[in-house]
Amino acid sequence: MRNFRVKESFDFAFCMLGSLAVETNSEFLSHLDSVASCLNRGGLYLLEGAICFDWTRLGGESWTVIKNGLVINVSWETVPISLTDQKVLDKLTLEVIGEGKAKVFRTERISKLIFPQEFLELVDKNGKFEFLGWFNNFDLEQPVEKAERPSRPITLLRKS
Repeated sequence: MRNFRVKESFDFAFCMLGSLAVETNSEFLSHLDSVASCLNRGGLYLLEGAICFDWTRLGGESWTVIKNGLVINVSWETVPISLTDQKVLDKLTLEVIGEGKAKVFRTERISKLIFPQEFLELVDKNGKFEFLGWFNNFDLEQPVEKAERPSRPITLLRKS
């Protein structure tokens, strides 16, 4: 998602579940250029979990989902690897159990944490978006700034 083009243009783009993985500010600026090129003027860009609002909560979580006879054990961990470069190693493991068989899927990626003030500077430098706000848990009535501990924060931009 760092450098892409599409033939059509749209009114809305959505980056889900913190799936934006860049390793440098230059890659993030290239990403913004790519998104801007596929949005109509006034189009909205919503990023879920792409901004690091609480760097004290790095670590991991695990949970289990049971549905239609399948058991899925999920574990996610973020490990700092370079404090000065704001780089982390994201690890995701899925253990899928069904019909007496288990299969494990693992993925790892290196990404850069982007902090709120840095994000605003990068959006300003890019010059193609207007910052509309940070909101907690998809609630446009609940700005992140007023949340004690943001959960599922979103960021909303509008193409200039």
